[in-house]
Amino acid sequence: MKRPKLPDKTLREFAQFMERELVKRFKNENVPNVEEMVAFRKSIVHETDRGCALMSAACIDNYLGNLLRAHLIEDKTVVPKLFTQYGPLSTFSSRTDLAYVLGLIDAETRREINLVRKIRNEFAHRHEPTSFEFPSIRDQCREFLLSQKVDTPRKQFTLGVMFTLATLLTRTAGTTHCQPRRDVFTSPEAALKIWDDAHRDLDHVASVAVQELGINLEESKSET
Repeated sequence: MKRPKLPDKTLREFAQFMERELVKRFKNENVPNVEEMVAFRKSIVHETDRGCALMSAACIDNYLGNLLRAHLIEDKTVVPKLFTQYGPLSTFSSRTDLAYVLGLIDAETRREINLVRKIRNEFAHRHEPTSFEFPSIRDQCREFLLSQKVDTPRKQFTLGVMFTLATLLTRTAGTTHCQPRRDVFTSPEAALKIWDDAHRDLDHVASVAVQELGINLEESKSET
């Protein structure tokens, strides 16, 4: 059956209604920063396919960084260096893998993020005009968890991105900073105490050995 063409005003009102309902539903699910997600979704509507892929990957990469920062100890000197251009957490893949091995995201979320990263790379490394209908990109879009719910590669990609963003925002809101460890050598005084205690223990062991073995320390001195 042919769908009726609706006036632009009706379409805008419908979109605004759906947006309000989406925000309300996500809030009921305790997803934080829902308005931020909706704003991002609206920002990519009129982007080209390439722009949509690049912006989406950059947004997820940024949210991954926020999740890791929320988990790491609060150190304003060390932590920022990890995310600099040459730092160990400067790349999309390194942030994804670390978030996974720390238990901050599950295997399925890691797989979805890697799909976004691979599709981003396809667009970034192709100089010729490229779209979500490109065979290799289209096939990867079909691998998203909810790909069967929508009918085009771009919609499949966008749906995967939005649910991934919701996951990362929720994980970040529920994450607390690790606490710095306090090792035994936390101060010179503590180190000296350990040293003195160890020497007292050794002196005691040596005294016991002398008694058990019947060693005459005076004779040993005279022989030397």
